[in-house]
Amino acid sequence: MILRFAVENNGVVVSNDQFRQYRDLGDEFRDVIDNRLLQYTMALNTFLIPDDPFGPNGPSLDECLRIPKPTVK
Repeated sequence: MILRFAVENNGVVVSNDQFRQYRDLGDEFRDVIDNRLLQYTMALNTFLIPDDPFGPNGPSLDECLRIPKPTVK
């Protein structure tokens, strides 16, 4: 499932599905749905994601797509 993959790989999900049926299956899914779900629009064959996908007070698109550096052990 796409949400499990995002949890296991610290990834984002790009989808217009809001995954409502999975919100209550655990905190890890809720975190992905609330904080790492990017919705998009298609316009004239162009794929568009807003610069502020979580609104003006949320993380920017660049912050959402930044891959954290692995921690050194």
